[in-house]
Amino acid sequence: IQELETRAVQAEAALAENERLRKLVGLVEGPQFADYDRIVARILVQPPGPFQQKLVVAAGSDAGVTLNAPVITADGDLVGLVTNVTPGSSQVTLLTDQSLSVSAVVLGTGARGVVSATQSCSALVLDRVDKDEVVNEGSTVATAGWQVGDLSSLYPPWIRIGTVTSVGQRDIDLFMQIQVE
Repeated sequence: IQELETRAVQAEAALAENERLRKLVGLVEGPQFADYDRIVARILVQPPGPFQQKLVVAAGSDAGVTLNAPVITADGDLVGLVTNVTPGSSQVTLLTDQSLSVSAVVLGTGARGVVSATQSCSALVLDRVDKDEVVNEGSTVATAGWQVGDLSSLYPPWIRIGTVTSVGQRDIDLFMQIQVE
């Protein structure tokens, strides 16, 4: 009985490892963006508190990580930007940090604005969207990306940022008030 119990535990561990490895293979074969190589990394250090929006990942310049590279999830969602690189690790500033902002577009309507964090770092807002534009709850927001000659944005176009959760506007405001999750 003890031998069978040991085998059952080993089989469960093998199944769990198999599932984890399948996810890694899916991550490597996930969404691709022009001019960017996919580098898979695990998180070494989580943000220490709710007002700290930086983490450290286990991939650095030795793995090909470069300063100001966009960081995405396995599903292709934008996480943040590489803000410091060492040979073996990199610091990632999350999109929920007030120091970051991203030019963005609402898919389907083409409304353009800038996504940034609120002062509490608990939510994202799509700002600078003219009141004349159409933005609906549930719409997907993605990086706008741009290039003018040799200059280009830090983020390539069409990386998913999130979903519009609320849209509001007051007569006295110049722009719409849009929350993004």
